[in-house]
Formats: sequence, C-alpha cells, structure tokens
Amino acid sequence: EHLGLDVAAPDARAAGAGEVVALAEAERRAIAAALASTGGNKARAAEVLDIARSTLNEKLRRAPAD
Repeated sequence: EHLGLDVAAPDARAAGAGEVVALAEAERRAIAAALASTGGNKARAAEVLDIARSTLNEKLRRAPAD
C-alpha cells in the first residue's frame, strides 16, 4: 500500500516531516492521545486507533512502565 511518503528525500526532517521518532514511540504517543481524548475509555480508544480492543490491551500490557 502506498503511504504517500517521499522516499527520495534522504532526510525526513529536510523534507519537512517535522520531528522524527521511532515507530514504537509514535505508537505510544498515539495510544496515549487516544486514551486522553476518550477519557480513558479503552474500547473507544481502540476504535479511534482502528485496532481491536484486545490489541490495545496487549500493547498496554507490554508497554514499559513510566
């Protein structure tokens, strides 16, 4: 599936992509934002993230403690 990324750009920052973070960090931030925007409702957060609730629960279980 084409993601609309400019793979010709040698540096994503130079391409105007903004902050570049590891995929795991981006996922952690997306989960935190979804939970915050849903008031901690995991079922709704999973819907917002377009993942199964069981997947969200597994990701939360495996997440390192802050």
